[in-house]
Amino acid sequence: MKVIKCHSNYSPRSFNGFEGFFDDFLTRDWGIKYAQTHTPAVNVLENEEAFEIQIAALGFRKEDFSLNVENRKLHIIAEQKIEESRNEEKENQPRFIRREFGTTRLERLFALPKNVDVENISASYKEGVLEISIPKLKEEVTQKRNIEII
Repeated sequence: MKVIKCHSNYSPRSFNGFEGFFDDFLTRDWGIKYAQTHTPAVNVLENEEAFEIQIAALGFRKEDFSLNVENRKLHIIAEQKIEESRNEEKENQPRFIRREFGTTRLERLFALPKNVDVENISASYKEGVLEISIPKLKEEVTQKRNIEII
């Protein structure tokens, strides 16, 4: 059995050293860059003419989105970056003690059925909801007839 020296913030008045730990944790500038990837909540609706996809994406701008279709897969990405001024502290500006706002990224992938018109997919973004309209292909009406054998 070995004895290993351990540095602790333990003091007799603190509870198992956690008081000092949390004080240090909350006031220390960790320099961590936060990046979060989320799978957003989605509603998918279908009517006779189209499929409608609604994606909850609060806090984004329409410029943050990228939509593309490849091999019958609709790929939706939204990325929001927090701009930061590096090493530029201005007078009378607060200094971050802790910063968790960072890059936020949303991503979803949908396999499209064969009966959709990929060329006419449209999207709009309003009040925190991205709405994508995927029109269905018009089915050709097959005529039924009897053929007389001569």
